[in-house]
Amino acid sequence: MGFEFIPYSAQEMIALGERELAWGEAEMKKAAREMGCGDDWHAALAQVEADHVPPGAQDELVAQTCHEAIAFVKGTIS
Repeated sequence: MGFEFIPYSAQEMIALGERELAWGEAEMKKAAREMGCGDDWHAALAQVEADHVPPGAQDELVAQTCHEAIAFVKGTIS
C-alpha cells in the first residue's frame, strides 16, 4: 500500500482556504443584498431563520399545507 499525500504545500492550502472563504463571504453578501439586507449576511441569516419553521416542525408544516390544499381543491370543485 502506497502513501497518499496532498500535492500542495501548507502555504498553498492556506491560500486556497482563504480564497474559498472570500468566495463564500461574497456569495453570502450577494444573497443578503437580494434579500434587502445590504451586505449584512448575519441579518439575512436571522431573517431566514425567523421565516422558517424550527427544526423538527417541517413534517407538521407539510401536513398542514397538504390539508389546506385539499380543502382548497374541494372548495373549488363543489
